Amino acid sequence: MKTIFRAALPALAIAAAAGAQAQGLKGLQFGVGAGLFVPRAERVQELFSDSIVQYSFGPMSPGRLGRAGFGWDFTGTAINAKGNSMFNLGVLYGFEWQNRGKDEDSTLTFARVGAGPAFLAYDVTGLGLDVRKQRFTFLTAAEVGIVFNRTVTVSLQYVQLPTYDTLDFSGFRLNAQVTVGRF
Repeated sequence: MKTIFRAALPALAIAAAAGAQAQGLKGLQFGVGAGLFVPRAERVQELFSDSIVQYSFGPMSPGRLGRAGFGWDFTGTAINAKGNSMFNLGVLYGFEWQNRGKDEDSTLTFARVGAGPAFLAYDVTGLGLDVRKQRFTFLTAAEVGIVFNRTVTVSLQYVQLPTYDTLDFSGFRLNAQVTVGRF
């Protein structure tokens, strides 16, 4: 599974850079975050857990300010629990609604829906399964969130993935991210 993560990091960076360029925004943000992933399917909950703490670091999509309307974004989840692992990374095209305060540096609320191609990798043993697969697929996502002072984002996202090998990795992500630098 480590090979999968190493292979996926360049894809994540490319997706973030493409999003920045497509939106005409300067700079790419580097951030850290933590969150909770809650799988929708009972079988996945049994194999992993009913909620899984996740940590993130690396390139993030540019600041949300000015991203209202149609555009590109990306989403990804990496979980490892009870000896099982799953990773997905999707490049989404969708629509974003925004509502910002009077001051551009104040809070910004947003809602976004999107769909697009994704990479999915999983290594699962248990409940009669012994499966290790990698594939390209399609995902859809819906997200609502709030950005504080252009640097801290708190969001709730639902990601829908197809079912493969009796496994449905769809679920909710509650996430908090903070920008620690731009390049």
